Amino acid sequence: MKHAILILAHKDFGQLRHLIEYFIKDCSIYVHIDKKAVISDEELSSIACISQVRAVYRKYNVHWGGHSILKTEIFLLRQVVKDGGYDYIHLISGQDYPIKPLDEFLSFFEKKQGKEFIRYANIPNPRWDQYTFSRFQYYFPYDYINKESKDAIKWMQKIINLEHKLGIKRRIPDQFDHLYGSTQWFSITYEATKAIIHYTSQHPSFYHRARWTFAAEEYYIATVLVNIVGKSRIVPSDLRFIIWREENGNCPANLGMKHFHALASSKDFYFARKMEYPICADLVHNIDTYLLKQSAYEVTKTGGWRYDGLMRYSYDYNILREIYKTCRSLKILNVLDIGCGAGFYTAALRKRGIPTAGYDANPYTPKLSSLLLPKNDELCGVADLTDNIEVDSPFDLVLSMDTLSCIPMQFRDKAVQNIARLSKRYILIIEAFQSFKKGLKSINEYEISFQELGFKKDELGTSILNQNLVRNHKLSLLLAR
Repeated sequence: MKHAILILAHKDFGQLRHLIEYFIKDCSIYVHIDKKAVISDEELSSIACISQVRAVYRKYNVHWGGHSILKTEIFLLRQVVKDGGYDYIHLISGQDYPIKPLDEFLSFFEKKQGKEFIRYANIPNPRWDQYTFSRFQYYFPYDYINKESKDAIKWMQKIINLEHKLGIKRRIPDQFDHLYGSTQWFSITYEATKAIIHYTSQHPSFYHRARWTFAAEEYYIATVLVNIVGKSRIVPSDLRFIIWREENGNCPANLGMKHFHALASSKDFYFARKMEYPICADLVHNIDTYLLKQSAYEVTKTGGWRYDGLMRYSYDYNILREIYKTCRSLKILNVLDIGCGAGFYTAALRKRGIPTAGYDANPYTPKLSSLLLPKNDELCGVADLTDNIEVDSPFDLVLSMDTLSCIPMQFRDKAVQNIARLSKRYILIIEAFQSFKKGLKSINEYEISFQELGFKKDELGTSILNQNLVRNHKLSLLLAR
């Protein structure tokens, strides 16, 4: 499959070049740089000479909130349709960044071929203009003001207030029975792109009506796409990780290292935004190091890993939810996550208010957990279940996930004894189906081992957990002292 990547950029051109270098195969890049942006000939040349860059344009002065953004998007879409030969078209900004390896990105769209990805909602909507049509009904001359100027924003508000006072109200667009709003960003098929451009050319009134409308790009593409292509082909997601609240001086949030856990544990997103230097510097470095490339690993004789990486560790929000519900129902005061890996579940449980310690045999565990835990939090430690593990006090619940099955049989009894000694109330064992297909000890055999150490199966708790975890290809065993 061939992909066209459309990038809207207006600053941080070193960052833009770094973004483009991610798309090293099966992708052609079309860049539009805001005409009013300050960029040197050297910077422009360094971008244009990258092999995957098909074209760099500086056609329009682009203004936040103005019709110029939609005009620029339609221009780029026209270029892609004219060039042809693509399967998917993706619109991103120069302040987006990938969070999964390119091969995974390409594979995803291979599997989802024919689906359109745009996050949309019916208008009016409570999250859009307080359930009104105000962005359509009043004149918003954002193309003629400098948004960064406080005086300009005050001037804009005066214009809107005057329109209210004079009773100036435009008719709501009626080219379609239903209007839809969306985020600006999308990943759509070439066929859908052609349909949008064809409609815009053959029925230009809706496009022209977008002038003077606030953020027209946030409704034009979605409205045309949903009405022309139909909802059955559309997945209501833009595949972008965006935090829609004020953080680090901007809304949507400027992302930093505090968001790394969410990015690293995400299954549903392929890009993150917004990246604003220097806030995002450490975040981008760690995405490059830990999320975009795989690291080598080594298995020790006791089953532990030596692995300075994250991609081999799994995390599933649905599993976390079941663990959390179990902790709440049992009134668990603290948890030991033994075999915690990088600390994904340790960090997530702490975030939800459950004091949790994490230990793993991997010597890189403290370093990896520092990427996932808040600054100044206690890091996860290094401990091998096949050694003698000493703690000041046993824990209410010991969580062992995909850990016992990794330990060779000759060390398994020692690991079981350690887990039993570390728990004063409950043990929760969770293992993947595939562990037992390999002939490893079954969940029932674990039950027998722990019975000899004073624990018995919690029948109801185990049953509830398995009903919910089986869809995640996991089996569980809840034991009580």
